[in-house]
Parts: sequence; structure tokens; C-alpha cells
Amino acid sequence: MNLRECVTELKDEKLFLAEELNTQKIEHAEVTSELTATLNSMQTSFITQRKKDLRNQQEECDRKVKEAELKNAERIRELEKELEQSLNAQLCQICFERPRDCIIMPCTHLLYCRTCVTEHKRKGDSRCPTCRGPISGEILCNVNHS
Repeated sequence: MNLRECVTELKDEKLFLAEELNTQKIEHAEVTSELTATLNSMQTSFITQRKKDLRNQQEECDRKVKEAELKNAERIRELEKELEQSLNAQLCQICFERPRDCIIMPCTHLLYCRTCVTEHKRKGDSRCPTCRGPISGEILCNVNHS
């Protein structure tokens, strides 16, 4: 083989390799474009799913907060009722205004205030308003009603 044939063959080979390189670049660009499109699609899908998950979590959280608020409101009503009952339990069972502070003897009922017991006796009734037993005396006491 002579030198011209070698040069021609090398030029042909160079053209072939240049075409092959261009083909590879085009294929590389196509693959890169496909991968970019797939990546963008995956990102969009991920963002959509993340938003959906966050929305579901927010709804679950809101539901739990509502449940807790309802339970707390119910518990507050129960405690208010207990407090009212407790306060009423300390009041005179005749006037329901003043605290109990008079023990009736001998039955030891501590259900009335000294004002109501005095008024009850002033009317001539010497029997306990609860058990109807005789009143032999009263003990005035200062009960801590705080």
C-alpha cells in the first residue's frame, strides 16, 4: 500500500470517526434530554405526593386538635359542675347563702349557718331540721371554706 492510499484511508477513517462522534453526541443529547424529562417528572410527582402527604397530615392534626378541644371543653364543664357542687355543699341547707358554721347537738348535724339556726329556734322549734331530734345546744365553728 502506498502513502496516498494510506492518507486516503486515514481521511476516510477520520470522516467515519467524526460522523460516529456526531452520532454519539446526538444520542448523548437525546439520553440527557430523556433523563432530564424523567427527572423533572419524578420531581413533579414527588412534590405532588409531598403536598398530598402534608395536606393529609394537616387534616389529621386538625382532627386531633378538634377532638382534644372537645374533650377539654367537656372536662372543663365537668370540673365547673364539680366546683359548683363543692361550693353548694359548703352552704347552709336552709338559706343557701352563708357557709355552714353551726353544729347542732346532740345529733351533730353541720348543715346550717348560725343565723338560720337562731331564726329556727326563735320561731319556737327546738328540733333539728334534718332528723327532727331535739336540739340541746349548738357549737359555733369557723370552718375553712376557701
